[in-house]
Amino acid sequence: FLSSSSFLFNRDERSAQLQQLTVSNTKMKSLATTASVVLSSLLLPRGGEAFAPFRSNAGGLAASSSSVGKGGTPPRRRFFAAATDGPAVETDGVLAAASSERTEERGGGAFDSFDYDSHWYPVSWARDVPLNQPVRVTVFDVDYALARVTTTASSGGDSDGGEEEETFYAVVDRCPHKKVALSEGRITDCGDERYFQCSYHGWTFDGESGECVEIPQTMIAQTTNGNPPSKGGAKKKGGRRREDATAVAVRVEQGMVWLHPSRTPLEALAALEGGELLPPPRVPEMDMEGYRISEAVRDFPIDWTVLLENIMDPDHGYFAHSSSATAAKGFDFYSADGVENQVQVEEDFSVAGGWRVTSSVNAVEKLVAYNRDVRSAAEDAPKGEATEEASPSKLATTTFVAPSLVHMGRRDNSTAPSPFLTGFWVCPTGTGRSRFMSAAIGKVPFSVPRWLVHMNINNFLDQDTFLLCGQHRAVLEREARGYLEGEDARGGGRGSNDVRKSTYVYRSPSERMPARIGRFFDATLARAPNRKEGVLARYGGEGGAP
Repeated sequence: FLSSSSFLFNRDERSAQLQQLTVSNTKMKSLATTASVVLSSLLLPRGGEAFAPFRSNAGGLAASSSSVGKGGTPPRRRFFAAATDGPAVETDGVLAAASSERTEERGGGAFDSFDYDSHWYPVSWARDVPLNQPVRVTVFDVDYALARVTTTASSGGDSDGGEEEETFYAVVDRCPHKKVALSEGRITDCGDERYFQCSYHGWTFDGESGECVEIPQTMIAQTTNGNPPSKGGAKKKGGRRREDATAVAVRVEQGMVWLHPSRTPLEALAALEGGELLPPPRVPEMDMEGYRISEAVRDFPIDWTVLLENIMDPDHGYFAHSSSATAAKGFDFYSADGVENQVQVEEDFSVAGGWRVTSSVNAVEKLVAYNRDVRSAAEDAPKGEATEEASPSKLATTTFVAPSLVHMGRRDNSTAPSPFLTGFWVCPTGTGRSRFMSAAIGKVPFSVPRWLVHMNINNFLDQDTFLLCGQHRAVLEREARGYLEGEDARGGGRGSNDVRKSTYVYRSPSERMPARIGRFFDATLARAPNRKEGVLARYGGEGGAP
């Protein structure tokens, strides 16, 4: 995903272990390989050396850390301010900035106010939602029926002269009548409006309010008696009746559909207007002229927290994606060497009820250069061909807007737009599950066909999916054990379940941000909707999940 490498298609020897996940048809293989060559020649950076397995010597990384690139040290850059200041200290092997008061302030207690119920969640690219047909999406193990409907807006009193408008609606995917899935139903017309209709008995619901607007079996008696059709019985507390569905807020931003499971559409609108609720987070470059976007989507049987950690782990690309010729270099730009190029981390708690964290580091080769220098086997770059290090280095920045959005790219400075970056939207579909949505966002001359994007990105993802399956199991088993031992009950139910603190071993200088992400999840996950129940149901018994 870094430095356009998400578009590369190269199969590695481990793909045999993923026969159900990878392309097996011979013709598809041939087509994908051919397409990959064409795509790589158009989008991938040129001049990168072929990757070879890393080998070290007794001198260690620090011994050659100043010898980065061809012939010497990279240009030094001034980093933007880190979230905390003070002398550098080593905590569990990870370089961190410390100050006595602010370090305590930014510890696990800083996340006490984080509320998963107060955020929007990405569920689908808008283009993937069929017109006038409900589909199922899931957030925190709760299913929703999502629909993109067209309505006719009348113009000047002329019902035939109106323009067609698109609106998105979502309701909890359970008909109040017999609890069947509304996503298995249909969108039906009723005048100029369109509603969710259950395919079991025909009960019909307003997508904006959830109100049951029609029960067909009651219509005959009501009409025969000369009474207008009834819209149900007495109101329940909060304005809902037993026969009403539960509507939730929907918003489309930058082509992505977001749900707010804890608010109805009217509640969300009022909260947005009153400043109590912020709209979904945005990727700034997607609003700028000249940028093209290539979207992808995939559902994973991997916990969403583990997937997010993987996305923001720059060190894994050098090894887990070694079969992609330019991936090693692309990921290496985002890593640190602990000497000349150290990661700076900036946190922002000012967003209402949220958290944003950004890491930055000089976008130069570190491990790649060290490996090349130690091996002393690489030829000089071809004459006349510039290397990445020949020009002033950029900043490789990664931003996480909790709990779902990550975007990363190389920039001239911490606030400058990136000419090419990658966005990741991870939907927490449930415990042990996730929906991965990504977009290549860049100033490129044309849009890449989506079928080609999907073939390449899925092969790229398969290169380490089987590794995440093992990590996912270990993390969830440890999380379940923490709940059984009552770790989350400390501090009046605001305590941490120190899963990652006790499971992972952070040592790399690149892991300042991953360690902070781990602290965030340890401090907040016990409060995520249905999280504790889901983890215990799957991993709380003897021996864990099957």
